[in-house]
Amino acid sequence: MSTLKLNNFLKQQNIFSWTSNLKIRCFNNSAIQGYISNSFIHPQYISGLAQADSTFYVSLKKNPGLNKISTVLTFSITLDLDSIDTLYKIKNYFNCGKIYINKNKNAGEFVVSTIFEL
Repeated sequence: MSTLKLNNFLKQQNIFSWTSNLKIRCFNNSAIQGYISNSFIHPQYISGLAQADSTFYVSLKKNPGLNKISTVLTFSITLDLDSIDTLYKIKNYFNCGKIYINKNKNAGEFVVSTIFEL
């Protein structure tokens, strides 16, 4: 599909509005805007982020002094720094986890790594 046809289709569906010069996408649909606001983040929005931008990591860690192996579970959602507010809203929604910022990668990460919080 050509860019012009795609732009026309998206305008007809009221999903995105395109600026004529820069072709920057901005949400124009109130249904989409309702998923995230200044004080609330919708669970379905979090679910979509988890499907697209999350990692669930299981690792084994050897405790040298105890001669035991423990399991370490980690869940994370990584977004660019422009979306750091969204990560804080997710942290507040679940009331757990930590936010880490990596300026070298221009990314923020919401991380839950304790079994009690998972």
